Amino acid sequence: MAGPTPDPRSGIGERYDAALASEIVVTTDHGAIASGLDPGGGAPELPFDPDSVGSVDRGGGPAAPDPVVDALLNSFCEGSDRDPVDAAALSSDG
Repeated sequence: MAGPTPDPRSGIGERYDAALASEIVVTTDHGAIASGLDPGGGAPELPFDPDSVGSVDRGGGPAAPDPVVDALLNSFCEGSDRDPVDAAALSSDG
């Protein structure tokens, strides 16, 4: 039996009882990323501070992507067995 017809104006999470969250983890070169961001693209009433862009390296962590990927996967997969992942294997360029 089909459920109610979803409102086409609602978000996908509301229509399908689901959610999507995504993040970008910057390991290094936060300055290059900050300088490439468009300060006029978001909400004009909120000023953009390029110094607010950080990285794992800037925060005192490793600049190399492999230990960062492993730390994230260990956090997300806590209690599960998993094989180490090569960060280059996750890249569309790698």
